[in-house]
Amino acid sequence: MLIRLKEIKSEEALRDALLHPARAEDGVLYVTPDARTARALAKADLPCIFLEDGRQQSVYGVDLVIAQGEDDGFGKCGRARTDGAPEGQMEARDMWRADQELLLGVWKRHYGIPWEIASTERLLIRETVLEDLPRLLALYDQERGNPDVEPFSDHPEEELAAYIQNRYPFYGYGLWTVVERSTGQVAGRMGFSETRIPADHSDAYGGAEETVPELSYLIARECRRKGYAREAAEAVLFYGRNRLGFTRAALRTSAGNTASRRLAVSLGFREKKDFPDFFELDLTSR
Repeated sequence: MLIRLKEIKSEEALRDALLHPARAEDGVLYVTPDARTARALAKADLPCIFLEDGRQQSVYGVDLVIAQGEDDGFGKCGRARTDGAPEGQMEARDMWRADQELLLGVWKRHYGIPWEIASTERLLIRETVLEDLPRLLALYDQERGNPDVEPFSDHPEEELAAYIQNRYPFYGYGLWTVVERSTGQVAGRMGFSETRIPADHSDAYGGAEETVPELSYLIARECRRKGYAREAAEAVLFYGRNRLGFTRAALRTSAGNTASRRLAVSLGFREKKDFPDFFELDLTSR
């Protein structure tokens, strides 16, 4: 779908947008430099991009904020902040207008359409939806007692709904659903969380720590020994490096989980000295 931008710069244009709002299938994103207009569009639940002029006006509920920066020695630029875009992403002042991948992502986020993260020969990796929950519960039930798998809470539907609503928009990443392309069946989950990993030169008794992205995953037992974990991990790490801008990743696994430890090594992770549960990968070398 080609996303179109519709500028709202006058009271008349705002009234028309509110009286004759774009439909989801129209593929329209409204754009305005006026904070009051942006608030009105957001209140009407219309997909909106707000062009912030540096006055840091309070605008909530819009789908994307483009901060129109001043010339800082590197040319005039705008800082694009969007639900799902990496924090700190920099765009040339008007370059974002031609970035269909960015605009489509904003449009999808507004209408609750899950983002496709990666597609491999056998797998599709996408954002999780509530319809995945029964299958996910079955997968997690298989792993009762596994120290490497954190179970759902006693209210899994509420937990997953909150995760989808808050995690993906705020961080731009999380645990995603892995789907077997040939069957359409959920084969597991894989993605990134965060972990506190011992910093280099620290010791095992209270040394310094740092927060890094953690590769986390769970593959259904009936889908194992097919190479799915490695196939999905390669795609997810590529996304982390090239889309999210990650330079490092960690992987934690217990000493008895030999399969995960073998996978970590095959992916290029190195075990941290003196910390046998931690593996680390330099993504800049991939």
